[in-house]
Amino acid sequence: METIYGVGTKEERDLAYLAYLRGMFAEDPDDIDIRAFTGLAILGSSHGGRQIPLYMEAAGMLEPGFMTHEMHPGILHYLIHSYDDPVHAPLGKRMAERYAVSAPDAGHAQHMVSHIFYALADGEATEAANVRAANVVNSQRLARGRGETSCGHYNEWLAYSLLQQGKDASDLIRRCHAQAVEAVLQFNESGSSDASRLRGTWSATRVANFLGVEGAEWLEPIELPEVPETIAARFQQAHGQLLKERKDPVVVGSNLDLMKRLRDEGLAEARRQNPDRDPESPVWVARSIERGKALLLLAEGERDKGLALLEEAAAEELALPIVFGPPPIFKPSYEILGEELLDDGRGKEAVEAFRKSLVLAPGRWRSLAGQATIVN
Repeated sequence: METIYGVGTKEERDLAYLAYLRGMFAEDPDDIDIRAFTGLAILGSSHGGRQIPLYMEAAGMLEPGFMTHEMHPGILHYLIHSYDDPVHAPLGKRMAERYAVSAPDAGHAQHMVSHIFYALADGEATEAANVRAANVVNSQRLARGRGETSCGHYNEWLAYSLLQQGKDASDLIRRCHAQAVEAVLQFNESGSSDASRLRGTWSATRVANFLGVEGAEWLEPIELPEVPETIAARFQQAHGQLLKERKDPVVVGSNLDLMKRLRDEGLAEARRQNPDRDPESPVWVARSIERGKALLLLAEGERDKGLALLEEAAAEELALPIVFGPPPIFKPSYEILGEELLDDGRGKEAVEAFRKSLVLAPGRWRSLAGQATIVN
């Protein structure tokens, strides 16, 4: 604990912690818990996103533990993280079949198996896993005298998986939206004394954008207080409004300006919280803004320049380390590019754009439908 929470930057402490655990493992390679935590520490040393060599090194550390302790929750959990990308997910299916069973009262265990099913584009299994996770969480909330929640990580994955299967997620998303509106109301009525209750608004704006880009139903924007706790939610909401009206240059331009301002607010807040570090803009914030610039050119009628910049933005998205779960940018830029190319009658190029969209976001129905339109 002194090593991982001691002196130095997070990156330095992560590496020092890994070195310490490697030493422990060398002394006692038969200790299953040391093996599990060493594998986790290897994953934690992958700074800046998924580095496949490190993830495979972690898997190599953990797999022998799976052979001897196939129901060990830690081994299963960390192997799922090692394999939760489309290329390696078939290897993780063994763990996904066991982990939820090994920890039936842990909502996170119920959810984690969907990392593998999502990467395999298995929407039905992803849905089922997150239904179980949400049910566990809500049962525990009720036991503590708290109400059920329709927001949060597991419900985000559930909403996305429902939409990708063509199922109705509007009730779930509207309930989450209503919870966020109520949180804002309580914050305002309390004299703005407790902004922590507003952190859940991020989840509400995220699923609202899922509904908008997948179901063509856009919910009314939430009047979010301008406090640090809502910077991310306000950014997502502006991003959603930009996508909703992406043909209108005035709306696109105003929301793009708002996104840039919120990016700067976020950086300023990060500096305030940690003045010894020079923060960088989160990579998907930067990617959202770059795509917004391309969509603004298209909305303004600068067709060739806009498509060129959109293709550049899409390529930069795809070059980033693979993320797990629903796309952080809501709608892959390659999917938008494919739709724009279809409008121009450039079917062959559109097929390739939709194919690349599916690399970033496996099983997306709009990209699959775009491909089918051209093939048929």
